[in-house]
Amino acid sequence: MQIRKVFFAFLPKEKADAFLKVCSLTYQTFANFLTGQCLEAVILGGMFVMTLSILRMPYALLIGVLIAFTALIPIFGAFIGCAVGGFLIFMVSPKQAILFIIVFLVLQQIEGNLIYPHVVGESVGASVNLGAGSSYNRWKSYGDRRNACFLFRYFPCSILFFGNSYICI
Repeated sequence: MQIRKVFFAFLPKEKADAFLKVCSLTYQTFANFLTGQCLEAVILGGMFVMTLSILRMPYALLIGVLIAFTALIPIFGAFIGCAVGGFLIFMVSPKQAILFIIVFLVLQQIEGNLIYPHVVGESVGASVNLGAGSSYNRWKSYGDRRNACFLFRYFPCSILFFGNSYICI
């Protein structure tokens, strides 16, 4: 509340209102983005628990919860969960560990291409095309994984500036 008073003291009323409106929109967008990320992680963990239970794999609940938590780590988190889960299953049955890795790759593709754009896109108020298109084009233009962390910041910023319009930069 004090920063508000500082802005109104040193800036004209119109500029202070505009700046505070941008700050509020930024806060709402990033808060909704993080909420969407958490919801997506819960959905992914639930998918793993159900699939692993149907396939009668050991430690289904443990691995589903582990993958849900590690999915919150950008880019490599789910693969960390896969490595740990694969190791746990390998200790019981090496054949099931290979099946687990195949199931992991299939579920990651479903989650990344179908579920993630809808859940996170809708949580921040963007169309699915904006999320998938901007991330893909930005990844393609920068080309390597060293700049992949840029995507984590770029998606919510693109929503902040472009909203529901269909724009692929």
